[in-house]
Amino acid sequence: MTGLAAIPERHATFREEKHLAALDVPLVSQGWLIYRRPAHLEKITTAPEPESLIVDGDTLTLAANKAAPQSVRIGRHPEVGALVDAVRGALAGDLGTLESHYRITAEGRLAAWHLVLLPTDPGVQRLVRVIVIAGAGADISSFSTVQVNGDEDSLTIATQQ
Repeated sequence: MTGLAAIPERHATFREEKHLAALDVPLVSQGWLIYRRPAHLEKITTAPEPESLIVDGDTLTLAANKAAPQSVRIGRHPEVGALVDAVRGALAGDLGTLESHYRITAEGRLAAWHLVLLPTDPGVQRLVRVIVIAGAGADISSFSTVQVNGDEDSLTIATQQ
């Protein structure tokens, strides 16, 4: 976590696969992931359709399909906040933030590690079964989320700067 905390800004390409029970093939997207201390996160999808999800402090803004951007205050939606904090907390190396929402198990060694996050909040437990964050050293390589309904989302981070 100390190594993650030492990096003030990250830029990475991503590939995301969503495996939904209702579909025979996964939904695949790609784009950019940007994190800036202390609380700025951007997930800019470039394909198959442009979309942006930007979290700045307590505000989450989603823009898709040329529609007007929609913003919400994360503090008013604790379940959304816990999911955002899983990503931001990991990128920031902020163990306290992660522990405020999840029971955490660390596995592996510095060259190849996993954090297993089990939600402690009942609202999040109704949505998410587990989040697994994988990495090496001070780089995160993937976020995998298994929802209670069995759907899975895997975000693979290809390059980091």
